[in-house]
Amino acid sequence: MKNAEPRRPPQPSKAAPGRVRAGWREAVLVCKDCERRSGVPKRLSAAALAKMLKQACRTARVGRPRLLLTNCMGVCPKKAYTVAALVPGSEIAVIAFHRKDDADAAVAVLFPRD
Repeated sequence: MKNAEPRRPPQPSKAAPGRVRAGWREAVLVCKDCERRSGVPKRLSAAALAKMLKQACRTARVGRPRLLLTNCMGVCPKKAYTVAALVPGSEIAVIAFHRKDDADAAVAVLFPRD
């Protein structure tokens, strides 16, 4: 055998975790687990709902929120999708999305104009 030193375990990085710039300020979370429950709006998937909300946000000029499909948020409204909005400087808004036609009304509730 050669004269080799024993391997040292990898050393952790000396740089602490830091913040990165995201490029967006608001986020809208859409529960994709609601899609599997019975009674949700027919022919409306979570991805299609996210696209409708994104278009409604553009129409209402509330900025360009990041839309994220998530697992169960634990709210589980009957016959509806759970949608939550995270906006800096305000509380988390959670709504039950019932019908396809509610995208504009949902954006008005999630992003109220002051």
